[in-house]
Amino acid sequence: MNWTVYDPNHIHAYTSSVTTPATCIATGVKTYTCTVCNATKTETISINVNHHVNTKNIAATPSTCTVKGYTAGVYCNDCKKYISGHTEQALSAHQTTTVNVKNATYDAEGYTGDTYCSVCKQTLSYGTVIPKLVKPDEPTNPTNPTQPTNPAPQPQQSGSCRYCGGTHTGFPGVLIGFFHSILALFGLRK
Repeated sequence: MNWTVYDPNHIHAYTSSVTTPATCIATGVKTYTCTVCNATKTETISINVNHHVNTKNIAATPSTCTVKGYTAGVYCNDCKKYISGHTEQALSAHQTTTVNVKNATYDAEGYTGDTYCSVCKQTLSYGTVIPKLVKPDEPTNPTNPTQPTNPAPQPQQSGSCRYCGGTHTGFPGVLIGFFHSILALFGLRK
């Protein structure tokens, strides 16, 4: 057998190792062990604000027109902070639709409609009233007996109505022009 006797007054030759790592909320422990006699001593390691061990990934949240969203991030459950990502994003555009549209008729005004956001449930802009359609003048029978009852239609000038000779524009004008062309087709005159 080989017995080794250690001198109790020897100088320790320590090696160190981290036995408990420091985290973002807790101190750690470094242990020193003598290579000659296996004596140990410990030292406290300060909190390491960059060592997060209890983290979770957080998905991105999209922005709406009322709530700002965030990019994806990593959250530390220990120190209760985002350690990466989670950048605030700008508000997004309204999700618009047009509501309350009403076509004008001969009897009632119309309405162009309001611009409405389906997300924040707000009216963003209001429309305008469309005037009632104008009824075409009723044709009258000729009262001059010397004039033939169904005279031949007159040559039409470019852009003018074959019935009244006027120019009709816009949606009401299209209707009036159509009505006048029917009257001219049947030879009815003003």
